[in-house]
Amino acid sequence: MPIIDQLINQDLLTKHWNKIYAQKSEEKRWTSRGIDDISLKDFVKKEDENLNILFVSLEKRLFSFSPAKIVRIEKPDGDDRFLAVPTVRDRIVHSAILEILTSIFYPHINTGVSYCGVKQQFNKKEDRALNIQKAVIKFIGHVKNGNFWIFKSDINKFFDFVPKQKMLDKIFSILPDTSLNDFIKQIIYFEIGNLEELKRKKYPIPNPKLGLAQGSSLSPLFSNLYLANFDKKMPLLFNDRFIRYADDFIVVCKTQKEAKEAQLEAEKNLKN
Repeated sequence: MPIIDQLINQDLLTKHWNKIYAQKSEEKRWTSRGIDDISLKDFVKKEDENLNILFVSLEKRLFSFSPAKIVRIEKPDGDDRFLAVPTVRDRIVHSAILEILTSIFYPHINTGVSYCGVKQQFNKKEDRALNIQKAVIKFIGHVKNGNFWIFKSDINKFFDFVPKQKMLDKIFSILPDTSLNDFIKQIIYFEIGNLEELKRKKYPIPNPKLGLAQGSSLSPLFSNLYLANFDKKMPLLFNDRFIRYADDFIVVCKTQKEAKEAQLEAEKNLKN
């Protein structure tokens, strides 16, 4: 059975709609809007009708993703973060595809060192809390074993600089068939619906050849797949004392010299 047939499922779409709605606060249900200006509260008014329209469009192979709406989020450190916000119906499809792809990608990304984006629980908040707890327990265990030096780093602007075609090739090499390829290509090479607004406000324009959409539920999964080789190489060099959470990572070391070696190895492997 082609994997797209798993997506054309009313129960699956309803499940992921309910998940998306439940995860948002009452305020966000009103304010979180894609390029079509439809909020979760708008969608829920005709929930059954909207979900049926979505299902039929997938069933008849008429569905395609809408352009994303780029919004500026000011971070606590004063820096800006730009999210690519999908429409409500696109979020539902993203989330459903995430469930399908996670089971396919899991053998490739379950390296034992990444604690973000590898799904354990259906509830996102529980999933994040569980993964953070596991990472902390692992870190404490290494410190108790006499590893008192830490090399801590992050992959600077990682999500902005992932080569789209390289990411796509990696995904396609794992999928068992090509039935979802067009959808995944649309997600990776997402269109921008408010480009003129970005130009008018002098916001940075995303590079069409680089970056994963921050705002898509699929990006953490794709990032783990992209970094899978890095996740496999670093523990071999440092005896499983490598811990990564999204684009942040640490190597727990016995000596200052080893911490400096960890920095050099991380830089070398990331460049490769």
